[in-house]
Formats: sequence, structure tokens, C-alpha cells
Amino acid sequence: MEERAPRPGLEGVVVCDTRLSLIDGPAGRLVYCGHEVGDLAAANTFDEVCFLLWHDRLPDPAERDALRAELRSARTLPSYVRDVIARLPRETSPLAAVRTAISAVAAEAPDLSTLDGPDRIGIATSLVAQVAEMVVAVAGRRRGEPIPPDLSESLTARLLFGLTGRPPVPEDVVVLDQVLLLHAEHGLNASTFAARVAAATETDLHTALCAGLAALQGPLHGGANQRVMEMLEDIGEPAAVRGWLDDLLGNQGRVMGYGHRAYKVIDPRARILDDLCRALSARKGDATWLAISHAIAAVMTDLRPNLHPNVDFYSAPTLHLLGIPKELFPCVFAAARTAGWTAHILEQLADNRLISPRSHYVGRQPVS
Repeated sequence: MEERAPRPGLEGVVVCDTRLSLIDGPAGRLVYCGHEVGDLAAANTFDEVCFLLWHDRLPDPAERDALRAELRSARTLPSYVRDVIARLPRETSPLAAVRTAISAVAAEAPDLSTLDGPDRIGIATSLVAQVAEMVVAVAGRRRGEPIPPDLSESLTARLLFGLTGRPPVPEDVVVLDQVLLLHAEHGLNASTFAARVAAATETDLHTALCAGLAALQGPLHGGANQRVMEMLEDIGEPAAVRGWLDDLLGNQGRVMGYGHRAYKVIDPRARILDDLCRALSARKGDATWLAISHAIAAVMTDLRPNLHPNVDFYSAPTLHLLGIPKELFPCVFAAARTAGWTAHILEQLADNRLISPRSHYVGRQPVS
């Protein structure tokens, strides 16, 4: 049998066709279903992008309004799911709590083999609504003040209210909506691949989503935005950046929010988030965090010119300025990426084959 050299991390290995997103690393482009992500962020909303990922086209106004109504009506969590969240140990991480809640909902998940395309999209819609509400429930429990159900708000407004515990101002809702849009989809990353592998076994959609969440929980993936904020807090002020980075890099440390396997230039989402954070900093009257970020970027251009900011680098100060605790940053990622995960799961099931790659044996041969 011919042995092929392994590709660590499957780097460069193509495992499927997709219509969902294009990542052009050398040019620093990200495309959702034929639309540049910057154009979508300038003209569209997160729920419209959910529709785009599920239907391969943007909704008309009537379809958009119908989706928003469906997201509101699907938001209510079963009482036993709220009980599961309430009974988890206090030290449970927020993202693990959300994953556990989805597992609880999976107890009632329908067999996808009995459902057609529109019904499967209906389940995806419910999951986007319910994951956001699970984040609200987990955030409220952390504060000891559960947020009562409310179907009058948009998904993004409800999510921001739950994350902060304060009725949000409309301008902040717009910012969070753009953050969600920019995190909705990003190719075959670790969590999306995990979700597709699970979906290929023909498990239910909820369980496949849990596989994606399990992969997201690692600090090198969904937890990176939290670690960026911890870095900014540790540095404290722009004047301390150079010495802090010299110490970190001198000890072979890693600058969080810098570098990306795909992009050879700045992540296009980082450019958009930088602009969002500038405007938000001015409106909040707090330029500290962006100033530290820009100081890091200036020093890194000097010390590591081939590394560039990724999406986490500017999403962290943006979420912080919105009043969201850093421990909940990964949950924001999860709420957004549920759109992309469900789209990939549905795409996998539409032309399914069990994903079962080979490994290269490097162990001892039997003694003859």
C-alpha cells in the first residue's frame, strides 16, 4: 500500500466543495456566497446573512421580516434546558455551559433523514435563535440575575441585553450586529470541520453543532478573543507595549490576535473591526484599548512584518467597549458562527459521504 506523507493540521488539504465562503489569503479577501464581506457589513444585517448562507441569496424585505419573526418565536428555551444551565457548577466555563445546553435540546432533535430541505432550514433557524438565548441565560446566571424572556426585541438586541445586563442603546446593537455578521462564516476552520465530520455520520443537527462547539472551546480558536483582551489589560497603557512585546517575543511567546494560517496580509474582518472600534471608542469616550492595539500593531510591523492582525485582535476591544465581559467573548463567537455551522451541516448532508481520512502509521512493526 502506498504511503503518503502526512500534512500536519491538514494544511493545504482540500476535503470538500462549498458554496458558502471563499478565503483568498494572499489578497486578504473573504466572500460569503458571492458577496464580499465588507459589502455585506456595510449594507446588511446578521439575520440577512443567515438567510444568505442557508439559501445562497439575500432575502427580499418580506423574507427578511419573516425570518426575523421566526427567530423571535424560536427563541424560547424549554424549561428543562434552563434548569440544566442553572444546575451546572459555578466554575463551568460559559462556552461549555452553552454546549451542554445544546446537548440537552438535542434530546428532542428530529431525525434529519425524515425532513426535507425547508424543514432542515427551520431547525437551523431555531438553533441560531436558541444558541443566542442560551448565551443570554448563561450570562444572566453568571451575574445572578436571570434575564426574563422577551420576544419583543431583535435577536441582536436581546443578545446584547443579556450579555451586559443593561438595556442597550441602538447604536451599540448595530455594532454587535456587525460583529456577528463578520463571525458568521469562515471556511473550513477547526470547528466547522468538526461539525461537518459529525454531520457526515448522519447524526442530528444539534449533535453536529455540539461537535463544532467542542472544537471552538479551545483557546487557539474561539477562546482567542478573550486572550486578546487579557493581553490588552496586562499591558495597561500604550507606553508599555514595546517592553511587554520584547519580553514576550524574547521568550518565544505568541502575540494573541496576530497571524492566521490563511491570510498573508491583514484579515479583512480586522480592517472592518478596526474602523468599528475607532467609532465606538470615540462615542464611548474611551480610546485606551484601541490605542494599545494600535501601539501593538506599530511594534509588530517593526518586529514581525510578516504577521498581521486577525479577526480577534480588534473584536476584543470592540466587545469590551460594548460592556461585554471578556469571559463571554467566545460565546459571542459561538452565537454568530452557529449560522455558518448550520449552513455547512446542511451542505454536507445534501451530498453526503462519511469523512474518514487515513493516518500514517509510525509505530513498531511486529516482531517476526
